[in-house]
Amino acid sequence: MKRRRCIVVGIDGATLSLIGPMLARGELPHFARFVARGHLGPLRSTFPPISAPAWATFMTGKNPGKHGLFDFRESRSTPRSIRPLATFRSISGPTFWEIAGSQGKRVVIVGVPMTYPPPPVEGCLVSGFPAPPGEIFTHPPALSRQILEREGTFHFDLPWEEADSPEALIAAAAASLRNRWNVLQQAARTTDWDLLVVVFTECDRLQHFLWHHHDPSHPAAPAEGGFPQAIEDHYRALDAILGRILAMGDSQTSFLLLSDHGGGPLWRKLHLNRLLEELGYLATVPAIGLLPPPAGGTDLLAIPRQVVRSGNPWGENRDGSCGVLDIFGDPRRVLHQHPPGEIHLRVSLPSDPLLRGACALAPPAWERSRSPVRFRIEVVVEEGEYEVFFQELFPARRIEDRRWFEFSLPLTPFGGMEVTLLLHLESDGDPSHTPGGWANLAIISADAPASPALPPASPRRIDWSRTRAFAGSETEMGIYLNMEGREPEGIVPWSAYEETRAALLADLTDLSRRIDPRVWGGFPPRFTRLEPREARYHGPYVDRAPDILCTIDGMRTIAVDDLSEAYTSDPGRWTGTHRMMGIFGILSPEGGRGGIPEAVSIEDLAPTILHLLGCRVPSGMDGRILPVFGTSLPPGETLCPPTTNRGGLEPEEEAALREQLARLGYIPR
Repeated sequence: MKRRRCIVVGIDGATLSLIGPMLARGELPHFARFVARGHLGPLRSTFPPISAPAWATFMTGKNPGKHGLFDFRESRSTPRSIRPLATFRSISGPTFWEIAGSQGKRVVIVGVPMTYPPPPVEGCLVSGFPAPPGEIFTHPPALSRQILEREGTFHFDLPWEEADSPEALIAAAAASLRNRWNVLQQAARTTDWDLLVVVFTECDRLQHFLWHHHDPSHPAAPAEGGFPQAIEDHYRALDAILGRILAMGDSQTSFLLLSDHGGGPLWRKLHLNRLLEELGYLATVPAIGLLPPPAGGTDLLAIPRQVVRSGNPWGENRDGSCGVLDIFGDPRRVLHQHPPGEIHLRVSLPSDPLLRGACALAPPAWERSRSPVRFRIEVVVEEGEYEVFFQELFPARRIEDRRWFEFSLPLTPFGGMEVTLLLHLESDGDPSHTPGGWANLAIISADAPASPALPPASPRRIDWSRTRAFAGSETEMGIYLNMEGREPEGIVPWSAYEETRAALLADLTDLSRRIDPRVWGGFPPRFTRLEPREARYHGPYVDRAPDILCTIDGMRTIAVDDLSEAYTSDPGRWTGTHRMMGIFGILSPEGGRGGIPEAVSIEDLAPTILHLLGCRVPSGMDGRILPVFGTSLPPGETLCPPTTNRGGLEPEEEAALREQLARLGYIPR
């Protein structure tokens, strides 16, 4: 009996709404082979249809309630206060390639998202997005050096500084596609494999940033010119690569084609916390005034990858801040820390440097603290340490209940050097007295103009003592209730959980009854999905998901979690976003077009791939074995590798991954 082999090709974001019309015009001949000789149809994604949980479900055959990943940040039992970035180590349970490897199969895995840090495999693995540059990103580790020597780089993702230039973004996508193909074919040549898996991510990125060029009905479509063929041209390039991959198989090779989700237009953002405030579920109070960005120079708070060590060992704080200096906080620029500690910033100084800053302590912090909170900056040069600034915030200037100070510190002795700034925030030592505040810091030349004055307007912050519900992140697509014991300042008793959730579901279902329709400018939002989390998930990690799941206007509107005064706003640089239905195609050695059900789920792929390889399928997967060879086999006993605690990232790795995800827009800055 000949050896069974399987090739799996993933295309992040590929959608039938684009592929279908191109096939109808006689284009995409290699996609068309799936239609003519096998199957090509829709694939239902996870909810939310976001790459991190979707690819984790693809790998494990389990819904997010079982593998534990709902977002690009880990979901813990306290959803807003402890949110480190998710990685491969965050996924609970073995992947299908680990199961295949334990049954004697050899694998080549290239570019699958959420596979950093690279796990050991029987064969080779090249990590996919997100991954920090310049690290070991393969198994075996020596493969990283070989790829860099041969290719110069490995494109985990597109360079997002190119997103404002369509020409540069299109060129970067083409270069990334070639790079991944080169790495794939070299890995396939040098490894004796039974299973080959590759994922191309460029399609998703082009759809995010260039959908308005493709779709003339989009509100942001250019009146003339533009790049109307850019996305379809990329599908044509993908089709050519697909043809080369199909040529890598033999008569016993099965081919699977999939996307983790689909794509479509994005028209606007809905500021969900503003809506919850209007409905009476969220309350706000005035916060400290906005601090202006420093004039000129190097903005230290805009360089998150230079964060070396956070004072918060658990990751993200309740209000969305991360460690001592909030790298997401623009324009609030949060200085927040629990427990007190320090942060390191590596920076090159000009010849005549001046450190300029404006710092303030948030009212809740100085109301609770019993003794002075101190903010200190030190400069470290090689082995020498020089304290250049020390100031107590008590007493401090007091204006309209704000305690703040500005400073300008000459760093003349360190001109032209590369130094490390140590930023300290120290309180009275009581962990319950969390110092928090806002800061702007910059390195400028001594002759730079002065910073502008503090603006008179004050931003708002959530008053947790009067808040019953709040929005999850835009990639979570949900709402959390502010539960006692689960949230740091929860007020909703568990005895009122179902009642509160049911009331909120009813209010959101009938917005016209609760909100003046005139505020929407003639286009009121409609929640096209609104359901409790138990309707979508099952498993040991369901309690980590948002309490209510929602989509708006068929995903043409996305919900964001900021505290805007407006209900809606333009989507910004994104003009396209995800859809629930991706694509699924299969070509099996036996051929034939019948038998594949219409409703294929991404959960079905892992057990089906194992079955195609002749492997035993473990119990506990949520997916079914698709009837590729006729009658499907029942799941058997498993030889799964044990699930282990895979640990977390180093701070430098986490900072680099945060920057990568923030540039794409998957997490806020």
